[in-house]
Amino acid sequence: MELGLLVDALHTVGLDALAQVDVGVRLHRHQDGQALGRMAAAIYRTAQLRLARGHLVRPVLTQFDRGEDGFVARTHPIDTEERP
Repeated sequence: MELGLLVDALHTVGLDALAQVDVGVRLHRHQDGQALGRMAAAIYRTAQLRLARGHLVRPVLTQFDRGEDGFVARTHPIDTEERP
């Protein structure tokens, strides 16, 4: 659900209206690896459906690392070439 909302928001209001939030560390103590695998498959399918609507995938990703004086943005190129 969260991924679907995120992609819908990106499509509706654009990247400049979204922000990253530090929620700390999240652990899945109540699900085993098999259950997490099924959840990952559902998230992947949601991404496929939402991203098929338009060209929302960009060839760069900006991530934010916690530094001594706050967050530091680091932008990385993303390999978008499909392999056979």
